[in-house]
Parts: sequence; structure tokens; C-alpha cells
Amino acid sequence: MATVPTMITSSWRAHHMRRDVFGWAAFALVVIVALLSARNNAGLEWLWPVVGVVSIIPLYIAGRAWRLPWWIHAAGAAIPVSVLMVGLTADGGWFGAARATRYGWGVLAAIALMAWATTPKRRVVVASGVIVLALDQYVTAWFPWWGGGDPARLMTGTFGWHNQLAAYCLIGAAVAMVMAMLAKRTVVLLAVLGFALSTAGVVASGSRSTLALLAVVAIVGLALAVFTRGVRGLGRWVVTCALAIGTTFLMASAIFFPNASEAAPFDAVVGRGSGASSWVARLDHWRVALEMGAEYWLTGSGLATYGLRSQCFDRQYYTSNPHNEWLLAWSEGGLIMLLPMLVLFVGAVMVAVRSVRPIPGRVRLLADPGRWAALLGLVMALGHVAFDFDWAYPSLVVIAGIVAGIAAAPVVSRRPRGTRWHLIALLAAVALVTASLAGFMLDPLPHESLQNGDLQGAAAAAPCA
Repeated sequence: MATVPTMITSSWRAHHMRRDVFGWAAFALVVIVALLSARNNAGLEWLWPVVGVVSIIPLYIAGRAWRLPWWIHAAGAAIPVSVLMVGLTADGGWFGAARATRYGWGVLAAIALMAWATTPKRRVVVASGVIVLALDQYVTAWFPWWGGGDPARLMTGTFGWHNQLAAYCLIGAAVAMVMAMLAKRTVVLLAVLGFALSTAGVVASGSRSTLALLAVVAIVGLALAVFTRGVRGLGRWVVTCALAIGTTFLMASAIFFPNASEAAPFDAVVGRGSGASSWVARLDHWRVALEMGAEYWLTGSGLATYGLRSQCFDRQYYTSNPHNEWLLAWSEGGLIMLLPMLVLFVGAVMVAVRSVRPIPGRVRLLADPGRWAALLGLVMALGHVAFDFDWAYPSLVVIAGIVAGIAAAPVVSRRPRGTRWHLIALLAAVALVTASLAGFMLDPLPHESLQNGDLQGAAAAAPCA
């Protein structure tokens, strides 16, 4: 007959096993929804942003995320709530309010993973999930590119724009490179394949700025490989990069494009004209955004009004988005939207600083490859969003949220807190979910992430009033 302590121990183990299974199932749901949404106009089709927000809730429960500091929840909730506040108070109305849903999906994913990805094993699996997402997007994009028969035609995938496909592949490449250098053999094959095809995607997209960031990823990978494994690491890095280069040329070669006279993968990069002109245009967009925010410093000019209101300033180029998420918040949402976004940026910087203090040694790097892979992925995600409109697409927001959650999981304080603080965190989480869902329901055109003020009818009559 089993003793009472034995029965209690068995019951405790069964309970934790059920919780563990629930957690893995919840994580699988997050990846599946992110994958399916990425295939559908990068998450802008149907109700995918709404489904995405709801899909995170089981993982939030599995990780008991309400035990995280309440201020993390409050800062996260402030981002979609600020979007609704601008829609309520500024002139633009509710056009563009679905931005709250995209932001909320990414923020909730980050919080849930901070709470659940508490072990190196879980972080390796989640990082592998990021690689799978990037692989799936490349494959999804490659087939119509191949069907078009022109290797020099920019590959856009389901994003409809080459820079955003490149950003998605870049995040996957960053995670894959670090995993290939630090992870054990069971994950290395997936990581090497992920880096090879993600590199092919960045090159075929024709995005030169992203290609430059990819070179940074390769340099970081080289440093990690040599530092942790010496000559063997150098060999692993050389093989990984050689396979990536070979794959890039193979996927754009005459094998798949027999009717092309010169099937070179870099045609898309060199055939797009001057890169200087793109930077001149971006500088113009940023200047206008700064001036617009200074004029409407509290509430901004209104959601989705940058394109229309920019004609009231001395601009040289037209765009409906200033190609920088923080300047978008400042110009369209003033301090109301900018402050929560700055908190997000400061939080990411703190995660990076606390991760490398003290400077990690060889043992620490090899013991937790998922963490360092996600940290580099987060740096690339935030670096790219500083000069493009990546977060106009739900898929890019959620993959950024995933890498942020993995990178922050070992950094977040887990000191015991009282019931009152857990309740405050839960209330903030409810506000986060509610504001996220409300944004999609209130937006007259929730699937048009880059719509401009011209879609707002009467407001277009006197944009400078």
C-alpha cells in the first residue's frame, strides 16, 4: 500500500506533467496561428489579428504570467490603449485603430513567453519555432517567384512589399545563425537550413539595408563560433555561410529559371537604382514626422493621417507612413502614443544590457543558445523597424514579440509578490486584450494597415485646417 507521502508526491508529479503538456500545446497553438496568419497577407487577411491575440491567452495562463511584475503588464497595455485614446481624441477618428490589435498581439506574445520560456530547453524550442516561421515564409514566397520566371523580379511573399519580407527573413536568419553556432547537434541542422533559406530570402528581396544587417548577423555568428568552439567553431561557421551562399545562388539559378539569360540572385539588389535616393526620401519622411509631431504634440495628427497631413509641410516625397515606428507614433499620436513606444524601446535596451552584464563566458553562451539567438533577433527586429514600416504587418509584430519574450525571460525578476500585485497584473492584461480586440472592431478598414487620410472622406477636404 502506498504511503501518504508517496501519494502526495505522485499527485504533485501528475499535476506538473499536465501543466507541462498544456504549456507545450499552448505554445504550439501560438506558432500555428502565427504561421497561418503569415500565409494570409502577412496577417492582414480575415480576422487573423484577432485570432492571434486570442491564441496567446492559453500560453499566458500556462506560464502564469500574472506573476510577472505588474509594471510589465501596465507598460504593455499602454501601447494598444494609447492607440484607442488617439482615435477617441484626435481628428482622424477610428481609421487605423486596428494598429492596436497588431501591437497587442506582439506585446501579449512577449509577456506570455517571458513567463513560460523559463528554461533553456523551452527557449531552444521557441527559437526553433521562429526558424520554422521564417522557413515557411520563404517557401511560401519562393513558389510564386519561381512561377513568374524572372529571377530579378523582387520577391515580396505574402507581405506585398520586399523590405518586409526581408525583415521577416532577417529575424529568422539572426536566430538561426546563433543557434547554428551554439546549439547542440539535434538543432543545428534546422538552424543551418534556416539560415541558408533566410539568407536566400533576404538577397532575393532586393533589400540592401537588410542585406547590410545580415552581414552584421554573420559577423556576430563568427565571433560566437570562434569564442565558444575555437577552430571547430570557425569550421562550423564557414560551412554554414557556404551553404547559405550556395543555396542563394541555387534558388535563383537557371535550374529554376531556364528562360532567364542571367539568373543571378543579386540582380534584384543591383537593379533597383540608387540606394542613396531611398535614404534621401526617408530623411524627408522623418523630418516631416518630427515637424508634424511638434505641431500636434499631445494627441498627434490622428491615426492614419500622416500621408494626408504631410502635404501641410514642406515635403519632397509622398508616403502614408514615415518608415519609422517611433516617428509614426509621434506624428500621428503625439506624446500619448510616443511615450508607451519609448518605454518599449527602453525595455528592449535594458534586456540587452542586463543580458551581457557580466559579459557571458563560453559555458554561459553554450548553456542557453535560444536566449542569445533571440537577443540577436530582437536587435535586428528593432534595428530594421527604425527605417521601415514593418509593424504595419501583424506577422512582423508577432515574430518580434516572440523573440522579445525569449530574450527577456531570463532577465525579468521573479521575486515572490502578493495577491494584490497579481490582481493588478491581471487587470492590466485584461485591458491589454480588450483594447487590442476593440481596435480591430472600431477600425472601418482593419485590413488596410497603410491606408492614408484620403480614405477618411470629409477629413480630406481640409487636411491643413
